[in-house]
Amino acid sequence: MPQKTWFEPYNHVAERFGRDHERAHYNFYNLETKLIWKTFDTPELVGMLLHDETVKGNRHLYGPDFLAAALHYTKECRYWRCIGITKPFYDKNTLRAHAWEDEGTQVGTLVLSQAMRHALMDLERAVRRKDLGLEPNYLWDRWGPIGFIDGARNDYLPRFEHNPYVDPDGVDVTELDVLPFNTHEQIKERYSELIYPNTAAYEGVFMAPTHGSLTLADVPARDVAERYRQLKQQAGGVALVDDAQIADADMRALMYLSADPQRRGALQHASSWDAVLEALQEVRAQCDAKIDAARMLQNTRHDANRVRAFYEEKCGFHDFMYTPDKEITAAVLCYLEELQRVCRETEWGTPLALALTDVERLDAMGRDAFVVYRHIEDAILDKKRRLWSSRFAGEANEETTLDYLLENFGRRMERQKDVGTSGVEFDREQEPIGRQVQRRVVDADKKNKLAEMRRSRGKMWSKKKSVFDALHEKQVQNVSYGVR
Repeated sequence: MPQKTWFEPYNHVAERFGRDHERAHYNFYNLETKLIWKTFDTPELVGMLLHDETVKGNRHLYGPDFLAAALHYTKECRYWRCIGITKPFYDKNTLRAHAWEDEGTQVGTLVLSQAMRHALMDLERAVRRKDLGLEPNYLWDRWGPIGFIDGARNDYLPRFEHNPYVDPDGVDVTELDVLPFNTHEQIKERYSELIYPNTAAYEGVFMAPTHGSLTLADVPARDVAERYRQLKQQAGGVALVDDAQIADADMRALMYLSADPQRRGALQHASSWDAVLEALQEVRAQCDAKIDAARMLQNTRHDANRVRAFYEEKCGFHDFMYTPDKEITAAVLCYLEELQRVCRETEWGTPLALALTDVERLDAMGRDAFVVYRHIEDAILDKKRRLWSSRFAGEANEETTLDYLLENFGRRMERQKDVGTSGVEFDREQEPIGRQVQRRVVDADKKNKLAEMRRSRGKMWSKKKSVFDALHEKQVQNVSYGVR
């Protein structure tokens, strides 16, 4: 019975593999295969995959080898998407990018499908336009999670012969132009600028101190926010309103002060805000990296929407679903590099990445950093809750919501009356009262349906011989009797 199944906690899983080849087999066919699919389909969710497999008892996913593999495949899968590969695997053991010509004997010479030829033609067209001094206008640079982000119609590869891509400036490319590029080295050398993203814009953003959409009004301790407002007013003479966007460094300092009552007491006697920042400098040097690492791990682990919102917060994307694939890949590469750096260069990084409960997180981070981290996360969550509940508060909101619902109900397609998948249906209200079972389909109707099916599919079970059977028997007879 499923409820009787014994659940081993993730950190007490016994060593599953007695032999090295078993472990290697599991690591590739289970973990690395999943990693390849994930980085090919939705690279931003790779943190969720690492976490899920860690919960299942694999303790090496945040080790140097696996994170290096994640980085490598994120980059490779971007290349595969650009050259028109739709599925990363050719079969269970072979990557599609390793399918070689002449039934695998010409190693290195890539088998190109028609879709891949057309994808290469798009790349070639962009390169030629650039050489001519035109805008490259690479079609798939505008491709994001929802298709073309500028609202253009979806373009399917391979393109039909009667529906070719017509370049507005008449830069024409045929299949003969991309014929010579049939190895990975040639393709990468010629088109690397279009394929590989530039990660410079996102260097270090994941470990920079940010706080979601928090404003001065969302600081958990009201007295701290008030005192901050007073000090700022003394210094600059500008009165800050409640929902003022304040500098990230200031917000982080306010969080430290909210989390610790002793520091809060010292704040009341401080003469200026700069003095407060000076006093916090030492503790911030110790704790900031841990707090940002914990936030980065927690926000990229649990839920696709939360992950995408976190990328929007850190990378400044206006809307994740309207961000081109190249930018998303660049951001994911930077995320993985940060993760790799934290796990490799700090002694608390790997324990923090492997920590799956708050108790373990507390042990890995130390109390000071953990309390501030929880303060920040709770404040963000609280703000989300308040925003969500305020949507339904007040009469006006209720009325508009109701109007919206009614309008959409009116827009729904009417189902045909009295028609179901299995015969004539009744409304319960119209059925005669006194039925012992409220059934939705008439019995007679069911019987007819079955008879109809039997009649139409009877040939499958009948003993009647067809012409082909007779012919086959004749051939067998002739051979067996030696008649030429």
